[in-house]
Amino acid sequence: MAEPSPELWWARGPADPRAVVLMLHGGAENGTRRPRRYDPAVLRARVVGEAVARAGSDDGLRVEMLRYRMLGWNEGSSVSDARWALDDLARRFPGTPIGVFGHSMGGRTALLVLDDPRLRAVVTAATWVELRDLPAIRPHAGLDALLLHGAWDRITSRRGSLLAADHLRALGARVALIDDIRDGHGMLLRARTWHRTASEFLRDALGPAAARPPMAPEPGPRGGRKSRRADSNR
Repeated sequence: MAEPSPELWWARGPADPRAVVLMLHGGAENGTRRPRRYDPAVLRARVVGEAVARAGSDDGLRVEMLRYRMLGWNEGSSVSDARWALDDLARRFPGTPIGVFGHSMGGRTALLVLDDPRLRAVVTAATWVELRDLPAIRPHAGLDALLLHGAWDRITSRRGSLLAADHLRALGARVALIDDIRDGHGMLLRARTWHRTASEFLRDALGPAAARPPMAPEPGPRGGRKSRRADSNR
């Protein structure tokens, strides 16, 4: 049987977009089966993608989701899949600004493709970050990044997002971090807050005024904030 190929299997927005957002869903540490449309991780990212598409509907924003070859991380197979997707988007929409959103394993994947100069903005949510990843995270100068992590996450460590934020900032990216809204890994308790924050950030970072720094995310209910640096004691 031939090895499966990555594919872009869900899209919203105009056929001739002014900007594109690539959605990277979560997965598992290991697992070789193909992602399915109704896997919880896929559905979670799709709901965010719908919110991004609505927020950018007046600005020509298109959203497409990547289907990895395999649901698991498997030592980074999703990273090569994401690079394929970026190439495909750039081929179909030449010169169009690209943003990326990743949840959990998708966030880890997103961080590891930030060296692609075609990327203008990234949002990661509940990201799985390993210390060994940091040297390989190489954002290009001027990238806009928003890192989101719930304070009650017990699946991935918000300290990873804190460290990634400091790492990105040290390499010249413009970084916002929201890490203390009371929510878990699925980010369902405050879903509207997360969706609005991610959507508006991507819309503004990729929008007509993108030459200006995007506005900092608005504080959410129950303690959401913009963190300016990662506290090394957390």
